[in-house]
Amino acid sequence: MNEMKREIKSLAQEIKSTKLQFKASQREVSKIWLENNFNSNTWYNKPETYHLIENSLRLMCSKQNEVYNLKKEYRLKHIIYSMLRGKTISQIENKTSDDKYQTILRTNLYNEVKKILLKLEKEWLE
Repeated sequence: MNEMKREIKSLAQEIKSTKLQFKASQREVSKIWLENNFNSNTWYNKPETYHLIENSLRLMCSKQNEVYNLKKEYRLKHIIYSMLRGKTISQIENKTSDDKYQTILRTNLYNEVKKILLKLEKEWLE
C-alpha cells in the first residue's frame, strides 16, 4: 500500500513538472508566431521560420499528450488505492458531467479499475 502511495505522489510531481514544460512550449509557440506574424513580412513570406514553429508545436503536442496520459494513470491508481482502503466510488469521485464523451471515458477507466481489482481479488465498491 505504501508503495502505491509513493507511486501516486511521484505521478503527481511528474504531472506538475510536465505541465510546466507544456506551458513553456506554449509560450514559445506564441512568441514565434507573434514575432513572425506582426512584422512587416507575413508568416507565409518567411519559409526559413517554418522549422521553428514546427519543432515547438511538436514539443507542445507531445507534452500535452504526456500530461493527459499521466493524469489518466494517476486517476486510475488513485481510484484503486482508495478502493483498497475501503472507499466506494461515490466517495472517491463525484460524477461531474453528463457529457456523453466524458461518460465514455469514465466508463472505460472504471472498467480498467475493475479488471485490476479482480486480479487483486478485491471488490468494486459502489
